[in-house]
Amino acid sequence: MRTIQNRQDLEDILNGTCILGSGGGGPYSVGNALIEPIMKAGGVKLIEPSEAGDADHMAVAAGVGSPEAATSDPGAFAKIPVIAFDALAKMRGVTFDNVLSVEIGAGNSFVPMAVAATQGIPMIDGSGAGRAVPSLTM
Repeated sequence: MRTIQNRQDLEDILNGTCILGSGGGGPYSVGNALIEPIMKAGGVKLIEPSEAGDADHMAVAAGVGSPEAATSDPGAFAKIPVIAFDALAKMRGVTFDNVLSVEIGAGNSFVPMAVAATQGIPMIDGSGAGRAVPSLTM
């Protein structure tokens, strides 16, 4: 396990995910707004998939929908995935051990990082799709 606690490292990751997302994966402004909550939480812990336990409970954290809704107030938008993550844990009656990322992009690489940081649990270092996806079916 390693922890990313340095603002410059987070900004570098943000720039890299923006480039790798090639226009997908959520707005840069959302990822940028999520750096502060990650820093306030003491950084984000990352683990390799092989470090996760066989019985670990995990959930994907992502933003879905209109980019305009997220960019109109990125700070407020940043709180929504944490609320949803808590609600899912309560509904399922579990405590999540790890957070998963669905795609690479400036927004949806940072949403799970912020959820993991604020929950004090690790994020799996990887992406389900390995790229930005054109749409997420719910």
